Order: sequence, then C-alpha cells, then structure tokens
Amino acid sequence: MNLKHSLTALAIALPSLAFAQASATKQDYCLGSGDDSCSQRVSTVTVQINVPSGDAGKPGAFFIGARATTGTPGNITNINYDTQGLWLFTPGGWVAFNGGTYTPVEYFSGLPSGRQYVVVNQQDLCQFAADRNMELWAGYGVLQPDKEQAINTYYSIKAPRIPPEHLRAVYVYNDMKDAKKYWNVLNMPACNTGGNGGGG
Repeated sequence: MNLKHSLTALAIALPSLAFAQASATKQDYCLGSGDDSCSQRVSTVTVQINVPSGDAGKPGAFFIGARATTGTPGNITNINYDTQGLWLFTPGGWVAFNGGTYTPVEYFSGLPSGRQYVVVNQQDLCQFAADRNMELWAGYGVLQPDKEQAINTYYSIKAPRIPPEHLRAVYVYNDMKDAKKYWNVLNMPACNTGGNGGGG
C-alpha cells in the first residue's frame, strides 16, 4: 500500500472560506502489486472541526454530512432544487437523512477547541459517489446561555413533557443553522461508471 498524495480541500465556492472553522484532508492509497500500476485506489478522509474561543466550553455538538447534487459540487446557489440526497455521519456511521433536525456525530457538555473524525477509512470513494456529484460538510452548534435559561424556566412549566435533552438538541442544531456555523470542506465529482477514480 503506497501513499499516493494528500491534500486539504476547503470550500471553493463559498464566501465564508476565509473564516472556515472546518476542513477535510483526503489521503489516496493504491492497492496493487507494489509497482507503478494501481489496481485499486482507496481513500481516507479526515474532517477537522475547530471551535473559536467564544464558543469553546459551551454545551454543543459537531455535525458532519454529505450531499449529492445534480449541480457543480460546492455551488449551493440552487441547493433547494439540485439536492439528490443527504447523509449524516453519526456515532453509528453514515445514515440517510429523512427529515427533522440533524443527528450530531458527537455531543459535549463543553465543546473542545477542536476535534478530528475519520469519516472514510481506506475505501473506494466511487462506491459512495457513483454517478453523483458529492459534497462533504462539517460544522458545530452550541447551546447559548439564554436558551439554557429558557429550557430551565419557561419550558419546564409550559412543556414539562418534552425532555430537556430534546430541547437542547434542537437549540444546538438551530445555532449551527441560523449562525451558519457549517462549511463545505470537500467536493467530489461523479465517478465514471466502473471506474476507480476516487475523485479529488
């Protein structure tokens, strides 16, 4: 197994690139006889999510997801029309998203300043992408102090049957979504049918 190349891929079409708190590193390996030929290419993808000092230490969660699109990977201009499917990276691995709030990959009582996740481990990326353009996204959300206070006061009276953990999860998800704390970290064009390209 020979390491062919590694790269760090960030968003190529989003204005928030300069302020991105997340990135992905893709390492490609060739499986073969050891010569210059490559009978199969596999990849390992690692996602790094960083948390600024203003949010570190607050209750929160990290989120990682993949989107299949009929458009150009990384271009979200028509995201409501060209999305073919969504998948979430969860503690149990990749699962299809079927609505509701996103399931985080990990929840913390106090967010660390950063965390890495291996989301693909020496696998053929074309098995995931097939004939679809794919995007990888990563982000985080936190439970703001005023939301925690609302859960402990208002909701404990007005909605006592709703578990506080559920309300916290919703607020953390909304913080990620509303404050745009998510970033396009890796893009992969569709693979040729039967190919072992692995993307780039």
